[in-house]
Order: sequence, then C-alpha cells, then structure tokens
Amino acid sequence: MKTKVLHLALVLSAYTAVCAESAPPVSAVAESRSSTAHTVKMSKEERAYLKAMNAQFEAMTKLAQSHGHDHRLPKLIFVRLPNIPHDRHGAVVASAVATAQGTVVVEKGLESVSADVAAAVLEAVSLWRCEPPTIDGKSVNIRIDLPFEY
Repeated sequence: MKTKVLHLALVLSAYTAVCAESAPPVSAVAESRSSTAHTVKMSKEERAYLKAMNAQFEAMTKLAQSHGHDHRLPKLIFVRLPNIPHDRHGAVVASAVATAQGTVVVEKGLESVSADVAAAVLEAVSLWRCEPPTIDGKSVNIRIDLPFEY
C-alpha cells in the first residue's frame, strides 16, 4: 500500500503541471458513451477499489487546495475491474484521462502487458464514470494513473 500511496503522491506533481496546460482532446467515442453504466451493481472488490481511489484523490485535492489551488480531482462514481484470467499475475499502471464529461479514457501504459490483459483493462475502464475534475469551478480533462494488480 505504501508504494501506491507514494506513487499517487508523485502523480500530484504531474497533475499540478497538467493543470497549467489545456487538457488533451478526448475521442468522440469516449464522449458519446452512455452515462447509465453506474446504475449496474458493483462487486465488493470494485467498491473497495472505488473507495480507495476516491480517498487518495480527495487527499490530493486537499493538498492542492492547501497550497492555494482551486482544483478538485475526479470523484469516481462507478468502476468495473478488469476481468483477467485467474492464472495471470502481475501489475500495470494505466495512464488515463478523467474527462470533463465524467468518463475515463485509457491513453497509454498497457504496452507492457499481453493483449488480453490490455483488452480487459480497456473494456473495464470504458465503463467508468466520475464526477468531473474541476479547476476554478470549471470542468476539465486531467490525466490520472490507474494501478491494477492481477
């Protein structure tokens, strides 16, 4: 757990740097996804992942605000964990964008895993929904890192 906390703390400095720039464009496919995915029930593991990620995003938001920045990281409202075969073991960190529309889009970070693991991560994250991140009260796109252990 210390590694994840440290990793996400390091992400804050990258997040702060991204806030100074305009957000990357997000594909039209991601923007057109249905917003009803969050009505589906989440498993116990998915709820635990959502709670842990939101706690870390909230801590980073408070840290940014304590330094005078009016930034709010996304609040996840629905996650689906990747369906990876039980005989596979490893970890991957996917670089994603939490969009101003409330979706999450994986951009990179899956090159080092097998095609079936990458496909499972992409499929699962395509269903995620969040309260959009904001800067000065305006919804924005920001980069976030998503750690997965399997």
